Amino acid sequence: MIMQHDLVENRWASKTYNNRYLWAIAYLRDQCFGYLRTTSQCESINTIIKAYIRKKCTFFEFMHNFEQALRQYRNNEFVDDFRSSYAAPVLTTSLRQIQEDPAKIFTNEIFQEVKDQVIKGCSLIVKERVLNEEQVIFRLTKYCDPDYETEVLYQSEKLEFSCACKRFESRGVPCSHIICAMKEEHLDHIPRHLVLTRWSKNAKASSMLSEWSESLDSDAMEAARFAAYSGACMRFCKVGAKRSELYNEVMDDIMLFTKKYEMLEMKNSDDPIGSSGSSLKHIGDPNIVKTKGAPKKKKLSIKRLWHCSKCGST
Repeated sequence: MIMQHDLVENRWASKTYNNRYLWAIAYLRDQCFGYLRTTSQCESINTIIKAYIRKKCTFFEFMHNFEQALRQYRNNEFVDDFRSSYAAPVLTTSLRQIQEDPAKIFTNEIFQEVKDQVIKGCSLIVKERVLNEEQVIFRLTKYCDPDYETEVLYQSEKLEFSCACKRFESRGVPCSHIICAMKEEHLDHIPRHLVLTRWSKNAKASSMLSEWSESLDSDAMEAARFAAYSGACMRFCKVGAKRSELYNEVMDDIMLFTKKYEMLEMKNSDDPIGSSGSSLKHIGDPNIVKTKGAPKKKKLSIKRLWHCSKCGST
């Protein structure tokens, strides 16, 4: 089509043709897929499983290696959570306040992307600031690139930003244009509407909401809660095991906590033992039963006849 209409030398047409592989982004610009692609999930899990499972494994070896792979997978997750919670990111720009706030909210990996957007925002220039009723329109351009132009809409009362690039709608991360507008308005924190819960450090705690559990299988939700508790307890055990003088105190707290929720479970359970008002204190030893096994055969009792030793009569 470019050759047919003699547009080979046209700069815009050539650039558009070179970006033809990115055309899908234009149609999906306002849809957030959480960085997922059609092959990303299966390829990532296959890479992990392939390192532990071989083609000629027996079933016993397969189960052992599979458990080891899950253990490694959960350990990597634990390491990432630890880094997000305790590692202090390096602030490399002069916009220190804008960087410190997302460092406290986002995970380490997502913060690195926000940090890149902050760095890009430093090269943007506000070309025009237009006040339109309750909205402010920022027209931005780029340093040493006057042809570049985009717009950011800011609602001061609601403290909401929206950009023409739709990066936040598609990626869930504020773009460099919004960062530049925040700098122009002297904001020192990220507005909460620009923070997706899935990228925050407390995403796991927020994922177990009660309204979600109604539409999901109860067994699946129970398994998900068990996995979340296991991960949280693993982190707790790592911290508590470092000091020997805390061992008895921690164990007592765990036993009290366990007994507390066992009592609540018995009260809320439909089990007649729990509903009758009984408690752990009233549970005694089990009843003694006969030893299990094959039953003894009964002997046939035959009445013995007595004979006289002299006459032989009965």
